[in-house]
Amino acid sequence: MSTAAIQKMTVKEAAAELRISPALVYSLCAVGKIRHERHGLGRGTIRISPKALEEYRKASEVSPPVSVPASSGSPAEPFSVLDPKRLGKAWKPR
Repeated sequence: MSTAAIQKMTVKEAAAELRISPALVYSLCAVGKIRHERHGLGRGTIRISPKALEEYRKASEVSPPVSVPASSGSPAEPFSVLDPKRLGKAWKPR
């Protein structure tokens, strides 16, 4: 048995590694988000390399949103309550 075959993970192992459900791993494989190998006839079996999981993790990272200061120089406050006057002021043409 080659070392490459030993390094491949099953869907359940990959799900445990990512801390997600096996069903989600199957879905991610089906839409091409996780690179994988499929062996066998019919449904067959899926094998996922640690490198493929790392690629998925990197592609899934989300950067924090960039805060854009208001034109008045004060930081923009999010709308927690829909205030018509405040909304009108925010959407007024500049």
